[in-house]
This record gives sequence, structure tokens and C-alpha cells, in this order.
Amino acid sequence: MTTMLKDSKITVEVECCDCAQTFTDTPVDLLGVTISATRCDSCIDKYHAATEANEQQAFQSKRNEVFRERCPKSMQWFDRERFPSDLQKHDDIVTAPMIDQGILIHGRTGSGKSRTLWQLAKRLITHDQRSVQILEDRAFGRLIERSFAGSNNAEHDKLIRQFQNCSVLMIDDIGKAKMTERVESDLFDIIDHRYADGKPMCFTTQFTGDPLISRFGCKETGEAIVRRIKEVTKMIYFQPINQQQ
Repeated sequence: MTTMLKDSKITVEVECCDCAQTFTDTPVDLLGVTISATRCDSCIDKYHAATEANEQQAFQSKRNEVFRERCPKSMQWFDRERFPSDLQKHDDIVTAPMIDQGILIHGRTGSGKSRTLWQLAKRLITHDQRSVQILEDRAFGRLIERSFAGSNNAEHDKLIRQFQNCSVLMIDDIGKAKMTERVESDLFDIIDHRYADGKPMCFTTQFTGDPLISRFGCKETGEAIVRRIKEVTKMIYFQPINQQQ
């Protein structure tokens, strides 16, 4: 390192630690310690770009891991050639902006509803970095019932707030399992809260209209839930290609 005096300032000739080229730097004094740059301007730019890329890659890997931990293994793969229904409908759903209107995918078992829902969740979690709560109808019921197991309602209240306030709520196969009165009441409170706040919700189901209402033990609660779902979701029908005429 060579020291020179230039315009009353001390400058030094420094060898870049990356490219080994010599560059001129003006050291700074920090608490009595003289500090000089170790990289030339070109290598500094490359270093910052590489650091940013590594941080982004690490963050993306973490988001991918979050999705893999939450997604059933059977739903983690997607084979376009084997998808049983209209691929264009699938693509439209998976690329939907998901700002305020949700989606209700309905159709028979085996039509690809759940797989499409999980692919949408994957995009929202890994690419859009959204807070997503996604679970199957029966798992939702079990979580609600389990949250009452403690001596107070703190765990239950925390769970309800998570469902009410997450960025996107997804329930797979709603109506598949019969719910207890308590679970139905909580489901209504969650949907009604999100309905009022304009937070998007996505569902899959084998039922619509009166058949879906009949899956609820309390008809009035079922009607209120189904009415709100209809108002805030776009309904999309999946029919297996081998069943189309």
C-alpha cells in the first residue's frame, strides 16, 4: 500500500482483495483507527450484488421450506399431462392476483380441486410472500376442538385471530365432514370477520347451494356461511375431462 498527499488529503494505493488490481482510496479515521477500502468500485458493486442475490436465495429457500412443511407430500408435485380437468382453469386460478375476491372451486372427487388450491398456495407463499392459512375441512374442525382443551380460552382465541387476520384463508373440501355446533359457530365468525374486512378466502368443495347448506347441523348458520362465500368468491367448476361430453 503506497501513501500519497493529494489536495491536502492523504490517499493510498490499495490492492483490491478480489481482483488484485491497484486503486486509489482516501482512508477515514474512525475512533483513532485509519480504515481504507479493500475492494475497488467495480468489485464493491459485484460484492453487493452477490450478497443481495445470496440473501434473496436464502429467503426464497426458507419460503419454499415453509410450503413443503405445510403441504401434504401427495400435493407437492404437479404433472400438467396428468391433470384431470381443464388446464386453462387451473392456470387462471394459480395466476389470479388474489387482491380481495376469493375463489370457490367445486366439482367431483378426483377433479383436481385440491391440487389446484395447493398450487395457488405455493405461489402465494413462495413468490408473493403472503401469509396463508390453508387446511382441510376436517383438520380445521380438529384444531378448533383441540383449542378448547386448555383451562382457558387463550389458545382458542389466538387460533381464531390467526384465521381471521391472515392474508389469505384457504379451506379444502369444505362440507366434506360434519361439524359440531361449536366448530360451525367459529367458522361463521371467521368468515364473517374476513367478509367484513374484505380479506380473500378460497375454498374447494363437492357441494354448492342447498347441498352445501345441508352439510351444516344448523341450517341458519349454514345459510349465512354459504351466502357470504358466494358473495366474496368467484365460483369455478372443475369437471374431469374423461367425464365431459
